[in-house]
Amino acid sequence: MSTKNQYTPSSSTSGGNPVDPRILSFFTTFYAASDNPKSIEEWTNEYFKDNAQLTMGTKKAQGSDEILALRKANWAGPVKTRNHIIHQIYPFGTGPKDGLDVFLNGIVEYGLHNGKTVTLEWSAKAVFVEDSKAAHGIKFSFYHVYLDSAPLTAAAQG
Repeated sequence: MSTKNQYTPSSSTSGGNPVDPRILSFFTTFYAASDNPKSIEEWTNEYFKDNAQLTMGTKKAQGSDEILALRKANWAGPVKTRNHIIHQIYPFGTGPKDGLDVFLNGIVEYGLHNGKTVTLEWSAKAVFVEDSKAAHGIKFSFYHVYLDSAPLTAAAQG
């Protein structure tokens, strides 16, 4: 494992537009919550707008209730532990509002209830909106995670 905090991403610039520092801070705490099975409600309420769209692989959710249900189902399945490591965050666009759209990538290591471990590469597109009541001043309005879950499914079955 890297010696730097796994939740502290590197960032790149796009057209001279750096990643908004709130986004870097957001992802640091978001993935810490993502890897904690006791943070399901926090994960949903603190990081997603009430009407946010979430896609994780082939699973889709719209709004807080569906996002919460999806998250609970993710922890009720074969996965016992998660460990996300963010590699890079890339901003889209050149203006201040455009800087709230980012693409990121990394790996996630799953520890399964059957004792197996699976590491997958993932990438995601995130769109943020301003939210003055949120801890970081922003929340997801859209978050789409791209990953091939076939190795995870195979390890859980085997």
